[in-house]
Amino acid sequence: MLHFLYIARGSAAEVRAQLYIATDIGYLESSTLERLNPEIKIISAMLYNLIESIKRSKFQGSKFKKNEDPEIKEFTKYLSDIVEKGKNPNS
Repeated sequence: MLHFLYIARGSAAEVRAQLYIATDIGYLESSTLERLNPEIKIISAMLYNLIESIKRSKFQGSKFKKNEDPEIKEFTKYLSDIVEKGKNPNS
C-alpha cells in the first residue's frame, strides 16, 4: 500500500511541475496556477501524512514489515491453522 502512496505523491509533484511549465510557456494563465497550486500542495501534504501514519501503524504491508507484532503473528497462525483444517478435515 505504501508503494502506491509514494507513487501518488510523486505524481502530485509532477503535476505541480507541469503546471509551472505550462504557465512559463503561456499555455496556462498565472491565475489558474495560483488557484491550483495550493490545492496540489494540500493533496501532497495529505498523502505525506497518510504515509507517515501508516508507517507508524502495525499494518504497513508485507514489504515494510519489521519486527512483527506478537498479536498479529498469533492471529496469522490461527488463520493458517483454520485453512489447514479446511484442507484436511480428518486431522
